[in-house]
Amino acid sequence: CDGTSWYELSRSPTTAPLFALVADSTLGAPAASFDVQNIPATYAHLLINALLRGTNASVTGSNRIRFNNDSAGNYDWVYNQTDNGGALTGSSGFAQTELLFVDAAAASAPANVFSPFVIEVPNYSDGSAAFRVAHAHYSARYAAANLRQTWAAGDWRSTTAISRVQSIPSAGNWDTGSRNTIYGLDV
Repeated sequence: CDGTSWYELSRSPTTAPLFALVADSTLGAPAASFDVQNIPATYAHLLINALLRGTNASVTGSNRIRFNNDSAGNYDWVYNQTDNGGALTGSSGFAQTELLFVDAAAASAPANVFSPFVIEVPNYSDGSAAFRVAHAHYSARYAAANLRQTWAAGDWRSTTAISRVQSIPSAGNWDTGSRNTIYGLDV
């Protein structure tokens, strides 16, 4: 490969693509959530790519994730973060009502700054798994010279196949231009 073309290795031309677009939405106006329903159980894993900014009057807000509209205390989460490469800090929550992925840019962050999120949900359609683990990594620029990097993981204590994913801000709405894309991954 000379760097001018991409090649997919070990896949037949008749095989389905490795990444299949499930949903893609960019907000034209602020909205209370991204809510993707009727996710087919035909893939091995889900990959959520999001670019988020909240409308709340703060520098940052949190991205909360729910599966299948379950708002009971069936979620556990943990995160670690560093500001400008300094000391790690973190927190955890058990028997919570959603997965918590902290620090999406918000209205008081520098203008036009959005926070990228990448969330992996392995084996989302396997109903035999009692715990669904979501891994995430993301960053937030909350001032002109400050950058926060965060790594997080969480469990959903359910044996139900995931068919719905909601991304909900901790306060306010997701702002215009926020984007949420979900891919199904084959193996």
